[in-house]
Amino acid sequence: MGELTATLKLKVSPEPSLFSLVDRYVNALRYAVNWIIDNKELRISKVHKALYKVIKEEYNLPSRIAMDCYREAIAVAKSWLKNPRRGRRPVIKTERMWLTPRLSYKLNLNNMTTYIVGVGNIKIAGYPSNIREYLDWNIREARLVVRGSGVFMHVVVKKYVKDVKPSTRAIAVDVNEHEIVYGFQGCIVRDRTRVEDCIRIKKHIERLQKKYSFGKYRAWLTRRRLLKRIKELGRRMYNITNDFVRKEAKRIVDFAIAHGMDTIVIEDLNNLNKNSRKLKKPWRERLIYMTYRKLSWWIEWEAKKHGLTVVKVNPRGTSTTCPYCHIKMVNVGYRRFKCPICGFRADRDTIAVLNLVFRHLTQMGVVLTRPTAPQMKDVAPNRCGEPMNP
Repeated sequence: MGELTATLKLKVSPEPSLFSLVDRYVNALRYAVNWIIDNKELRISKVHKALYKVIKEEYNLPSRIAMDCYREAIAVAKSWLKNPRRGRRPVIKTERMWLTPRLSYKLNLNNMTTYIVGVGNIKIAGYPSNIREYLDWNIREARLVVRGSGVFMHVVVKKYVKDVKPSTRAIAVDVNEHEIVYGFQGCIVRDRTRVEDCIRIKKHIERLQKKYSFGKYRAWLTRRRLLKRIKELGRRMYNITNDFVRKEAKRIVDFAIAHGMDTIVIEDLNNLNKNSRKLKKPWRERLIYMTYRKLSWWIEWEAKKHGLTVVKVNPRGTSTTCPYCHIKMVNVGYRRFKCPICGFRADRDTIAVLNLVFRHLTQMGVVLTRPTAPQMKDVAPNRCGEPMNP
């Protein structure tokens, strides 16, 4: 049995009573954090005796909300006290509130409403498009956050899933800096990565830093705006990579389900970060923005969510070894290889996908034979897998 965790971001109706409750909660949280740090008391029983009545009466919080307040204060103070390189005391700036399921709040996804103690029923105004997939998940803790654009609830949901055993119905995934190639024998799909987009943004950041480092620009006028712009560009790169890996993992899992597959084979690249230090800076940057570790994590997460399993295979030699003859192939063009024995010819990404699938099948005890049909030449698969002329 495994456990899956997801976070649902819900936008709730901005009620005046809700803003008042959050404001009192934040003030109580600041008081509780300072008290815990001053007294260095992290035991919940001692904190309860010292702070429960004060938080409940002076800040006019409901009983359960008061308990959630000092529980969050303990977590904040503990993380600061346990840090050997801590700086100044933690400052609570964000208007947020910690909520416990069934005690502090209740969520009804069928009616799109939520009940918060001390406020009442609140309408959910915005929610993810795939929220129906989480109706049978267990609802856990939530964070209520007030921002300039509205009031949001970040609800944690969990679900227990059964472990699925690998089978021979498998597809493989090969990752490089330009494309994500996945499929099986007879159907190969290619998706472009967003690495070049991240490289372009990074170069723009470097140009800004170089341009405004000269003395003719008055630092007190440009520094604040420049730092803000650089942070925005860095956040854009982060959003690009996160958005890509999540959508790409969903595409790969949907492809496997559409073709009746229940096993996804990926490369086992445990020492990728360690080996990348030996590369030159341009290649090292591309490996960073490729975010292979994040992509593999999301593939495993989506596979478990939909009842599939993921198998990791040693990728050594998968791009240059003939998947049928198991000998080293000859380079006949840019990223294209040919087997000197059986004449099989393909690009290195297709070869890697076939080798990953065949290695998994070999581990499953399946005996593979060489292809009897003549190899098609000078063809390339399109997005849907059918051959077409280049």
